[in-house]
This record gives sequence, C-alpha cells and structure tokens, in this order.
Amino acid sequence: MAALSTQQRGEIHAFLCRRFGYGVVTKADVQAVVDATDSWQDANATAFNTALPEPGKTALTLTQKTIIFCYVALKRAGIEV
Repeated sequence: MAALSTQQRGEIHAFLCRRFGYGVVTKADVQAVVDATDSWQDANATAFNTALPEPGKTALTLTQKTIIFCYVALKRAGIEV
C-alpha cells in the first residue's frame, strides 16, 4: 500500500480538525502528526504483514488486513465502532 498523497494527508488533517479540534496544538502540529503516522505505516507495512499468522497472512487481502489493523487500533484507543 502506497503512502498517501499530500492532498490525501491534508483531507485527513481537515477532517480531524473539524471533527475533534485539538485545543493547544496548532493545525500545523496536527498535520505533522498525520504525516508522521502515514510515513510510519508506510515504513512498517512489511513488518505488520510479517507478524501475521498463516493462513491470514496470505489468504486475507490487503484491504482486509488494513481494516483489521484499524479496528484493533480504534478498540485499543477506547473508540467503539
């Protein structure tokens, strides 16, 4: 999965600022966190896939694995989906 484009990162930033606001941090701070998160995901995608057990590692699609990753992260943060 490729890293997001600058426009896509900006769309995430705008959504987060509209949806949640961030009080003491600036919009530029939030953008930097979005950028760093995307870069981290890009750099660690192989490690994530390697950590998955078979048969899921090879049988699940990239989309399915991404959804699982996101749901686990949301649950860990206490966000119900």
